[in-house]
Amino acid sequence: MGAKTKATKPDNHKNEPPAPSRQEVARDYLKLAARTDELNGRSSGSDGPMVTALKRYNGGRVSS
Repeated sequence: MGAKTKATKPDNHKNEPPAPSRQEVARDYLKLAARTDELNGRSSGSDGPMVTALKRYNGGRVSS
């Protein structure tokens, strides 16, 4: 089956979940950074070096 044949079928992506929104991705990055900081000895109530570094870039948000 050629690429053109497969690309023209309307049901090719029917079962794929939608891509996560930018807000969800940003939240996941911040959660992962916070978890990494906790594993490295930082208390959960304060921003560690990973969260601080992430927030330095666009406030921790994923930009377009």
